Amino acid sequence: MSVRLSNRRAVRGIVILLSFCLWFSLISIQKVDAATNNLSSETKEKLNAYLKEVKKYYHIPGMAVTVVNYKEELFAETYGDCTSGDQMFFIGSESKSFTALCIMQLYEKGMLDLEDEISKYLPDVSLEKPVTVKQLLNQNSGLGTYQNYQTMKVLKHYNEYQYANINYDLLGKIVEAVSGQSYAEYVKEHILNPIEMHHSTADLEVAKNSEMVPGYRNYFGIPIASKSVYPTEKSWFHVPAGYIASSPKDMGCYLQMYLNGGKTSDGKQILSKENIKKMFYDSILQNTGHKTRYGMGWMGENGNFRHGGRVENYSTFMMLDLGKNIGVSIMYNIDDQLCVNSPLTYEVPINVFNIISGYEYDNVSHSDYLFKHLGIDLIYLLIIIISTILLFLSIKWKKANHKSLLQWIFIVVGHIALPTFLLLLPRLFFATPLWVVRSYFSDFWWIIVISATFLFVAGIIRIYKLVRSRKV
Repeated sequence: MSVRLSNRRAVRGIVILLSFCLWFSLISIQKVDAATNNLSSETKEKLNAYLKEVKKYYHIPGMAVTVVNYKEELFAETYGDCTSGDQMFFIGSESKSFTALCIMQLYEKGMLDLEDEISKYLPDVSLEKPVTVKQLLNQNSGLGTYQNYQTMKVLKHYNEYQYANINYDLLGKIVEAVSGQSYAEYVKEHILNPIEMHHSTADLEVAKNSEMVPGYRNYFGIPIASKSVYPTEKSWFHVPAGYIASSPKDMGCYLQMYLNGGKTSDGKQILSKENIKKMFYDSILQNTGHKTRYGMGWMGENGNFRHGGRVENYSTFMMLDLGKNIGVSIMYNIDDQLCVNSPLTYEVPINVFNIISGYEYDNVSHSDYLFKHLGIDLIYLLIIIISTILLFLSIKWKKANHKSLLQWIFIVVGHIALPTFLLLLPRLFFATPLWVVRSYFSDFWWIIVISATFLFVAGIIRIYKLVRSRKV
């Protein structure tokens, strides 16, 4: 009797355990379904409320967020200056994935080989070492981050990862050489039209005359409307590397194509599934000791891929989660790299995924923007005050003694070494040339240039007075 009773208890325990497992599985499946097939009204409201806070507390004039799965748009909202899913933003370096897609199409058709040296297609390009098409795609050609057509040369990091726009500008030239079309024509015919991205363009003239969301730059924490600086022949990067324009709705369609294994929603094959995988997984490590990899216009690993983009007055970010079958595009009409681009391009997309998946997410900091910009503005103010005081003191300075060693040391340190250090500071601490600072950190550029000018002028005045005292 006791044996029979214990058997019943065992069976009951197993039933309860199996029921619990079934319940847990159903909950898990429900979460996956919510993420991949539909979003509840509650999830959409939570996501919309979060994004409104992002816009408000990071002082973004306009933004758009699009969430898709392989067959439908799950969430699409515009905020502020962006009033329609058809308005265009410049997408910056997200353009690189389009260029990589063009190259892979030509590869799939047998019109080029990824292992070919680029000199086969661009005979006028002469480099110190042999560089292949694949090396350009994977950013390990040895070309430098801030090089352009006029300055390109292979550096010591040859065959190692080094992000460089010139790699993708050269790929754009290869697309033109192999296809016989301009880059803009090729992208339109073989990518934009088939995917039905009717509010996107790789033609700058078309972009200039299209309905663009107005762009902004950040000056001292204040968004200021700013016209786009269209690239010229001597620019740091061009359309294939960073100046395609697209709309939130179109970017959703673009991400769906990848989730569909290279097919559009109506079945057009843009690229084979095999070569889509090659774009993601035929990649290299970005840094030794790190897991993040760079492929062909995408970075990431384990089914999670992403790429951001920036021009002077726009910033964007796109992500694919192949496991959950989700794509997210986020577009902003401002660039504020010094203070908030990092949370906007990393924390916000992750939080969007977490909200969609029903997980915990980080609330928007209401003070982060204020304190970051306030701290930097105080540093700016201090630099300007010091340089202005030294200039004023030099003008008022009367006790000039050309024999005083201390006065000459002060001139060398305060009026030669210090302003030179200010001008070299971006290069020394951030490995960034001053001309890049002018484009992307305009307020910082004005502060260091004005301050350095004040200090140099003050030094010239002091030297003049010392020389004059010698004559007297």
